[in-house]
Amino acid sequence: RLDLMNQDYLKAILHLSRSAGYIKLSLNQEADFSSFLLTSGLYNYMAGYGEEAYPFFRFYTLRYPRGNKDKGIAQLEKAAGGDNPLIRTEASYFLMKIFMEIEENYTKALPYAIWLTDTYPDNLIYLHHYYELLNQLASSAVAGQVKSSFFQALEENRQLNSRQVMHLRDLF
Repeated sequence: RLDLMNQDYLKAILHLSRSAGYIKLSLNQEADFSSFLLTSGLYNYMAGYGEEAYPFFRFYTLRYPRGNKDKGIAQLEKAAGGDNPLIRTEASYFLMKIFMEIEENYTKALPYAIWLTDTYPDNLIYLHHYYELLNQLASSAVAGQVKSSFFQALEENRQLNSRQVMHLRDLF
């Protein structure tokens, strides 16, 4: 996903080649193991996105299953509503990122950002993404509150070194 979004196509193809065995083992096995909804959803969405956004990508991936963005979103949404807290969190995060950065549908991304920040109020990355979404949606009053929460959580976090603190401050 990151390689495609950073337009590093060769790296994306190399990573896809290295993970092909895992993809073949888990793809279409969601009925047997619901946690595969996360990996299958990511594969389906990103492979579909890659084919759509970068048509030449399909030439290099002929030996892999075709992607399907709609199916990928549906699988990720199902994973986000599941019982496994880790899978639910990861699926919600990826849905937020997909809707925010790829689809640019901030309204669809917002419920995932809200859930993530409500569930993990001290997670600075989630707070930052929530803040970005609120700014895109012109909700400046709420964005200001989120920004305050971000800086309060940043100041209270004793696990970060000074470089990490500076990087997180620079996000604003």
